[in-house]
Amino acid sequence: TYSYQLITPARFTASAALTLPKYGFISIDADKIDYSSGRLTSSDSDFGIANGNARALFQDAYQIRVGAEVKVKDVYRFRAGYNVATSPYKNAIAGVSVDDLMRYGYSVGAGYTDGDYFIDAALITTTFNEFYTPYTVSGVYSPTGKASHTMINVAVTGGIRF
Repeated sequence: TYSYQLITPARFTASAALTLPKYGFISIDADKIDYSSGRLTSSDSDFGIANGNARALFQDAYQIRVGAEVKVKDVYRFRAGYNVATSPYKNAIAGVSVDDLMRYGYSVGAGYTDGDYFIDAALITTTFNEFYTPYTVSGVYSPTGKASHTMINVAVTGGIRF
């Protein structure tokens, strides 16, 4: 058997919210992840080169999330949110800038509650790019293909408060 240990990068999160019980709330969350700090260790093998490559290729990445909910007539709720995540790569790779690797998300939703029962629905959209460089020749990257993605999800939840 082969044994190794994976040490994943730390994630630091800061959050703040402004709550107005009669009207709703606004919240913000920010994450910082140092992808260069992850590493592999093993008593059977030396991961020095792999760990060095990770330190050379990766950097801190950030994710910011902002959201708000508005209360209407004490039974209806309307929500909206936005998030952005930066790339963990330090530099452009194969002609792809780190800005091209950012992810963006938007959401809107609505809900109803009578105090005992609730139902909520949300539409969540995420956009991001993927790049494909199928091979290198003499250390030079081949042409890179770009695929732009938009994922749309619908979530519906309901429940009973007891």
